[in-house]
Amino acid sequence: MNGIGSTFEKSYQDFLTRDPEREDSVPAYESVAEQDFTNESGWKTVSDKVWAYEQSTIAEWNRHIDTLLVFAGLFSAVLTAFNVQYYATLQPSSGTQVLLRMSSDLKNPIHVTTLSSTSDSAVPVSTVIINTLWFLALVLSLSAASVGISVKQWLSCYIPPETITSHQRTRLWHHRQLGLRKWRVPAIVSVLPVLLQLALLLFLVGLVVLLWTLNIVSAIVVMVPVAILMILLGITSIIPTFAPECPYKSPQAWWLYLVLHRATRFDGTLTRRLFETRRQFFMRLWRTVIIARDWLDRDNNLLRARYRDRKAGSAVDTVGMLVAADHLVRDDAFLQDVIVPAFDLVDSTKSDFGACLQAFYELVQSRAHTVNPSMNGTGDTTALPTMFWYRDEMDSGSVEAMAKLTLRILMKVAVELWPNRESQAKEMSKVLTILQALLAALPNSQSHVLVQLINWYCEEPTTYRPKNAREEDPVEVISQHAVRYRSKIKALSVHQQAVLGRRAMARLEQLLDDPSSDSFRHRQSERGLLRLIGVVLDNRQPGVPFESGDVVTRLCHLLGSATPIPPGTRTTLIYLVTRVASDASLSTQCILELVACLRKLAQEPYNDTGAQNTLCLCTAIEISLSQLQPDDAAVLSQPLLSALHDVLDLTGYIDRYGSFDYLRGIIAIYEAMTRKQPRFLSDDDLERLGARVAVCTEGWSREMVEVRTLQAKLSSLQRLVDMNTCVVQVLLSDKLM
Repeated sequence: MNGIGSTFEKSYQDFLTRDPEREDSVPAYESVAEQDFTNESGWKTVSDKVWAYEQSTIAEWNRHIDTLLVFAGLFSAVLTAFNVQYYATLQPSSGTQVLLRMSSDLKNPIHVTTLSSTSDSAVPVSTVIINTLWFLALVLSLSAASVGISVKQWLSCYIPPETITSHQRTRLWHHRQLGLRKWRVPAIVSVLPVLLQLALLLFLVGLVVLLWTLNIVSAIVVMVPVAILMILLGITSIIPTFAPECPYKSPQAWWLYLVLHRATRFDGTLTRRLFETRRQFFMRLWRTVIIARDWLDRDNNLLRARYRDRKAGSAVDTVGMLVAADHLVRDDAFLQDVIVPAFDLVDSTKSDFGACLQAFYELVQSRAHTVNPSMNGTGDTTALPTMFWYRDEMDSGSVEAMAKLTLRILMKVAVELWPNRESQAKEMSKVLTILQALLAALPNSQSHVLVQLINWYCEEPTTYRPKNAREEDPVEVISQHAVRYRSKIKALSVHQQAVLGRRAMARLEQLLDDPSSDSFRHRQSERGLLRLIGVVLDNRQPGVPFESGDVVTRLCHLLGSATPIPPGTRTTLIYLVTRVASDASLSTQCILELVACLRKLAQEPYNDTGAQNTLCLCTAIEISLSQLQPDDAAVLSQPLLSALHDVLDLTGYIDRYGSFDYLRGIIAIYEAMTRKQPRFLSDDDLERLGARVAVCTEGWSREMVEVRTLQAKLSSLQRLVDMNTCVVQVLLSDKLM
């Protein structure tokens, strides 16, 4: 059954695509009968399809004719009122007739021909023109109404009743369709509005002539809109012949196109090359010999010609057409099943990739929940407005599809290095901004888009890398969602986590080195990168210390370098280093960088944040010193001692309660270093430290926790120094003996 139905459908499609000017292309009645299709369901399929199409066409014609009949009736009524009042002017005046009769009674002979000519000359030429135009307009209007009524009568007999069999209905359709085309019923329907337009123009011209005989000023005032209307009608009738994309497709324009096409075989396009070979010209001339049946056929022929010429068969036409359709459809299934696969076929190496990107931006703007052009203050005319998507479960499918599409566009933009590096950086910034907004709107359950972004960013060998802080980096988008998808990042491989950490550190260093790093965007990016680094360091796995060790080393180097770091960023960096110092063995160079940072903190004015940073650094240095070998600790002795002196001097400029944290950290470092280097702490340093502790605890109750803790640490340090002194003396005495 399905095979028979498909065969009938194919026959029907062949009929619809035939050329009406070539009768040999019409499937003959006998060719259908010879196939002996006896299955009623097959005939019913064909019958339903062909008559459904015919019924829709006839219903459209009836609506069109009804509109024309209403206009023709109103216009004829108005025109009749003018004709009734003015047709009497065609007769000579009564005074002229009296004079003629008096002349005939005189002796002077007056020939009949002379009287007749005198009578005719008494009617002005303008009167004859006006009456001719108006009566001709009335005839055209009534003719259009009469023909329209006749056409409606023809169409009412065209559709057969439902009581006959499907086989017979199909035969009737074939028979009546041939007659409908042969006797030019569609052409007659298209002539009706042309008759009414012509009648209207004749009436307006006659009206202008009438006013011209009465008052020139009034005539000029009325003639201007009449001329504009005539020019507009003429232009709208001519333009579709030369511009296929023009929507001014009317019956009069179609007739003009047919006349020009039949006379010259003109194909109706002005976008061809001005200079072409003779062979190309004659080949194109041959392709346009077949006359189109209607505007649809003409557009299809032109599209096929463009495709053959390879001028419109590119991805730009496809995605542009689909984006325009999405503006009307707004269907999630259409977006996922049609538009996204179409953009997958776009080749980033082609010259039309920029136009495809513009189509993508149009799609994104039409799909955004909120578009705020006022927030675009960059001064760039090509910059996109700020777009937002809201986290709504009802629209999550559309947002997810848009996020996947944006990710694929990002891959295409970054996979190849463009000749214009600046243009590529701008497009990367636009796409990343869109992707960031879409990821923020996705529910937590739809994390696979971010995972795909991470996998591509860590594994694919992309050639694009930002050269400066003004260019965007995909790691910034990942970092903005690091805390939200912490579990997904933790589930990544060790290699991927290491790549994320290293690239996040590289981007952070790039942002901090930029002179304009005080901008809000940079501050937001820095905070996100620090969160991502923190997640990566929290997820470090044992057995591969070098994976996260590189990130920690760069953190320490950034703290000890001369790069200006905002206070908030530096606090977070110190916190991260302190957090990983307990189980990440820091190298000697890392500890030296932390010592340099400690010295810089000691030289800054005191505040609560600085005090917390100093205590954290002292804790990190203390933990790291306890894991060093004695030989490595010897390298740190001098710079560490100098930094501790600076910090100890700082305690003299702050209140006594605030110096508790400083002194506690200094004593902890002294104790850790003394265990590695017995001679690290001299008697003068110990005496100086004791004096500062005494000043700090003076006036405070001895039962106070901070006082007891500080004195206990100082006593422990004193015992350690005494023990080291005894050990040294024993060793010296053994050598002397």
